[in-house]
Amino acid sequence: MTKGIAKACYKRSVSSQVIEEMVDKIEAKLMNRKSLMVKSCDVGKLVMSNLKKLDSLAYLRFSSVYLDFENFKDFKTFLLETIDVNS
Repeated sequence: MTKGIAKACYKRSVSSQVIEEMVDKIEAKLMNRKSLMVKSCDVGKLVMSNLKKLDSLAYLRFSSVYLDFENFKDFKTFLLETIDVNS
């Protein structure tokens, strides 16, 4: 998990310490679940949620790989739904 997040944060102002803290937070949240089974999609959604709060470009980088868009049109739709026009 850390490797994918670090790639998304490459050349962004996100320190390795912040990445480690985010990974620890996600792992703790997953460990506190009642179920022993964790779906990979749940992990991906947690990572995306945390990256969105941390760094918008890292979020888009991670999402573009994780969501595995079939074509540019799908990615463009995602971008338009994601972008806050007020920022």
